[in-house]
Amino acid sequence: MKGFWTKLNYFVRGEAFLHIVTMFTILTMIMQLTLILFNIYLPTWSLRVITIIVALLWEVVGKILEQKPINLLDIFWSLVGGLITILIFRIL
Repeated sequence: MKGFWTKLNYFVRGEAFLHIVTMFTILTMIMQLTLILFNIYLPTWSLRVITIIVALLWEVVGKILEQKPINLLDIFWSLVGGLITILIFRIL
């Protein structure tokens, strides 16, 4: 069982978890702000589009500002974070 906790620890401290949690936070804030400020309940399709745009922009801006290469795995994990958000708030 020690191996599981070690792997979980590495995952939580890793880049993938950072992207999942950050996208979850960003999408949750967008959903709540549009509901509070404009009284608009964003449809699920728009949340998918927002997730894709934010994931791509995040990597492009990171490439420009930090001079790092675009990492497709970072985009993937950001998309997973957006999907988790949509599943939690819309489907479950």
